[in-house]
Amino acid sequence: MNDYLIAFDDNGQVPRPIPIGELVAAIDASLRQQPDRLLSRRTVAERLHVNVSTLWRWARTGYLVPVHIGRSVWYRELEIRRLECGERDLPQ
Repeated sequence: MNDYLIAFDDNGQVPRPIPIGELVAAIDASLRQQPDRLLSRRTVAERLHVNVSTLWRWARTGYLVPVHIGRSVWYRELEIRRLECGERDLPQ
């Protein structure tokens, strides 16, 4: 018996089963292509001393674009480090 995860299409409509092994392989391949660590929205807000709504605004303006994996929102640690080190100025 195989375990499955139910996934929805981009519109959140038609559910389709995905074998867990296939999902794990896809995530593994994705992580190999993106060696940079991903941080949660809450972690980024704490590190940058801003509100989560600020992260949403920055994403909307293109200043700090998150990575979407399913319904989760992540940020590349490298980009956060650049902000923390002053390589990129924070918007006013």
